[in-house]
Amino acid sequence: MKLTYGLNYIKNRLKGMPSDKTEYIIERLGDISGLTIHNSLEEALEQLEKEYPLEYNGKGEIYRETPDPEDDRILIWEVLPSGHKKVVWHFSGWHWDSEEFYNLEQGKLPSDTRSLYHIALDDGYIKCENES
Repeated sequence: MKLTYGLNYIKNRLKGMPSDKTEYIIERLGDISGLTIHNSLEEALEQLEKEYPLEYNGKGEIYRETPDPEDDRILIWEVLPSGHKKVVWHFSGWHWDSEEFYNLEQGKLPSDTRSLYHIALDDGYIKCENES
C-alpha cells in the first residue's frame, strides 16, 4: 500500500525527521523527478515496475520501459524511525557516480535477471519469448 503523505513530510523524512516506523522513499533525479513513500522495499520496487512496465512487441520479444541510462538516477532510501537513512537500491545513469554507494550494485526489479541500468543500456531488451 502506497503511503499518502504530503511532499513536505517526505522531504523532512529525507532530512532526518524521526517517525514511528521505517519507510522507503523513491527519489527520482535527472530528466525524471518526484518523491514517493512506501511501507516496504517490496512496495517501492512494485511501484517502479508499474512506472517501467514490460512490453511485448508482437515479434515474441519482451522489452521494459527504462529510465535514461545517461542522465537519470533513481534512489530508494530506507529511512529508519530515528531518521537515519541509507540508499538500499539505485539506478544511476553514467553521468552519476554509482561508486558512492559502497558495495551496492545497480538495482534489479523483482521480475528481472539483469539490472535496470543494463536493460536500459540494451534499449530495454529483456529477451525473446523462446529464449530460456
